Amino acid sequence: MKTRSLLASLIASLALLAMIAPASAKPKGFQTGTYTTTGDITFQFTVKKGSCPTATGGKAKKGYCFSGFGDPQHVMDCPAGAGFQPDYSDYITFPYNARIPTNGKVTAKLYSYFSNDEIAGTTYFNIKIDRKGKATGSVTKESVTTWGTPATCTTGPLRFKAKLSGR
Repeated sequence: MKTRSLLASLIASLALLAMIAPASAKPKGFQTGTYTTTGDITFQFTVKKGSCPTATGGKAKKGYCFSGFGDPQHVMDCPAGAGFQPDYSDYITFPYNARIPTNGKVTAKLYSYFSNDEIAGTTYFNIKIDRKGKATGSVTKESVTTWGTPATCTTGPLRFKAKLSGR
């Protein structure tokens, strides 16, 4: 009698574990689709499965790929004073088709150039994507003035949050 009771109790416990385990299991990959940001800057990005290099270059590998898009402009805060450039709005650029590492952190340093191939500006982009369809990050753009002065205009850190908005 005790054996049957023990066996029934064991079966019930295993059935309960089987129902609980899938609900608490960690998602295997990132949620694919289009994400929309809110915060200091708004734009959209996609997470897709495919073949892509890391944000710093290198050989393309299969995995999850990040691509930011949109044409958000933000005010560039420039130094004041005679001979310095006044504040202006400029476009922010994003990584395109960059592989998302397993930790979900994509970090990129993107450059813009003058026509003589000198660096005109640098964009610092950081994002942490989780496996539940959410992300947080920041972007900062810095540009030298076009008047040949060493001063730098900057957006300062623009923080954002994102969530999956479409598939």
